Amino acid sequence: MSKDGNGRRAAPVGPTESWMKRLCVMPRLPLATAALRMGGVLAAALVWSLAAAGEGMRCASCGGEIRGRYLHGENGNYCSQACFDKTLPACAACGRRCGGQHLVMKGVAYCSRACLETRLPHCELCGKALEKSIVIGTHTFCEPHAAGPKCWKCQLPFARGSKLKDGRHVCAACDRGALYNLADARPHLDQARHEVWRITGFRSPTVPELALVGLDDFTRISRSTPAAGMMQRGLYRRETETTTERNVFGRVRHRHEEVTETLYILYGLAPHEFVATAAHELTHDLLAEKYPRLGENTPAWVQEGICQYVSAAVCLLNGYYDELKAIEDSPDPDYGGGYRFFKNKFSDGRWSSLARWLDTADLAALPARPPPLP
Repeated sequence: MSKDGNGRRAAPVGPTESWMKRLCVMPRLPLATAALRMGGVLAAALVWSLAAAGEGMRCASCGGEIRGRYLHGENGNYCSQACFDKTLPACAACGRRCGGQHLVMKGVAYCSRACLETRLPHCELCGKALEKSIVIGTHTFCEPHAAGPKCWKCQLPFARGSKLKDGRHVCAACDRGALYNLADARPHLDQARHEVWRITGFRSPTVPELALVGLDDFTRISRSTPAAGMMQRGLYRRETETTTERNVFGRVRHRHEEVTETLYILYGLAPHEFVATAAHELTHDLLAEKYPRLGENTPAWVQEGICQYVSAAVCLLNGYYDELKAIEDSPDPDYGGGYRFFKNKFSDGRWSSLARWLDTADLAALPARPPPLP
């Protein structure tokens, strides 16, 4: 730590990504300049000396002849402290003239650490001025907060939020209005059924049972793992139990089928996310009821692409543009690739054309992956 000519102590300066410079005033040293690099901080010496008679030196500031005691710095000689101070830069933050001791960052001068910190980025959560920051999207964080838990929806660190039973973290902003119980979710399921009917003209005679589940439940129910980068938000399950009655001769007298349908939807979704997800799963129900020939031998992209096609139409009608963009940009070959195939073939919301295709297409001849777009 250095002192200026008035004996004031300089504020400690830590290493930064850019050069910072300190000027130190040292009285009555021989005519000399010295520089010492210390942990990324450049310390330059400003030296008081005595002019010999007849040297003819002139002040680098006022131009007057220097006689007797003078200051020698990196950029010349000065007849007085006042003349030297005139050469110092103005602080970029407060506008005042910097003292003999100041900070320079990326070529810009600041009179104090406090002024420098007004120009540094600040962590959005703790407010700390940052010489090294982490930027996520358009948001800035300090390293400890950037390394902390992130909200499963917005993918940002947070100061206020909670951890759900299935291990997801959610910030307070994204959790506002989220659906966690059946009483709150059922009206949005009714909305999704109505929207699917508006687009397709078909309303299933039965309503699948609704269950709100966590990510851990999906792993158990679906017995599969989502593709990398994807999170499962819904699942339609249809189970058929067949009971057969035979007479004493073994001939079938009566056969009864009982169908159980369940919509599993991830708890914690916002209402618009729930409607978009439910529309997708209800389209699976529609296809099972109206187009049973779309069986297990049909490539997965056909059913998933059609369900995404209907869900996208629901999003477009209701202004769910974030959900619509997620559907359109999905990298998944079945969900994203299938949707783009049907959108390219039938445009937006033209269910009647798609329905005719379902009635006439040779499903067995379809490729395992969606055909490339023209």
